[in-house]
Amino acid sequence: MPIWNYDGTKMAFNLWLIDSGMYNSDPDVGGYDYVHEDTIEWYKATAAALAEQNGGEVVPAMDFQHIVIPEIFDELYVELPSNLGKLSENRNGKSYSLLPVFSRLNGYWLETPCPPNYGFAEGFNEVNTMLEQGDVKAIFFGHDHINSYVVPYQGMDLVSSPGFTFQSYNDAHRGVRVITIDKNDLSTYATETYTANEVLEDDSYGSFLLGIRNFFDNIKMFFVNLWYSIKGVFSK
Repeated sequence: MPIWNYDGTKMAFNLWLIDSGMYNSDPDVGGYDYVHEDTIEWYKATAAALAEQNGGEVVPAMDFQHIVIPEIFDELYVELPSNLGKLSENRNGKSYSLLPVFSRLNGYWLETPCPPNYGFAEGFNEVNTMLEQGDVKAIFFGHDHINSYVVPYQGMDLVSSPGFTFQSYNDAHRGVRVITIDKNDLSTYATETYTANEVLEDDSYGSFLLGIRNFFDNIKMFFVNLWYSIKGVFSK
């Protein structure tokens, strides 16, 4: 989805809207789906065509998709020895810490990300291809309803946005992410989230009570996730 400059003479920016599927159709792998090779090839061809239309210059872009990319574990978690069993989280054919490195978060983490299952090679081509093309500044995804963060990864950002739904799990953190790009400097961008409660609540007393509730919601969800992680270690 190209964005043109004000007089329509030059392609200034581009938005990729990528279908990351829903569930993996391979019964031996299961779990969530990922961006398949035909879509990746379409992206490569289209990115090249856009650059050609743009006088040979790469068009800066952002990618939007639903499913979290597997590489989030490489950047947000610590890789551990593979012999720790249930003391670690097994993803992408590797073992990771049960909890993320919180100092790497620009935002908040309230649940373990749910990218596609490991056990395939094709699913790792998406990010590598985007890095090779050099156009994508950030990959935006949702899927995990109560996570919201920006994590740098090899020159691009991995950005999780909270769910806005009132029909599935979420509470104080349901909201939307706003992205701002400056036509004078397309090498960077600004982003922030607005929760439904923040938008709807306009009195100071109500905002104070909402802040207290949100604080305890964060604590509650942290210990819920910690409990399930510990329970998983000692369960059969």
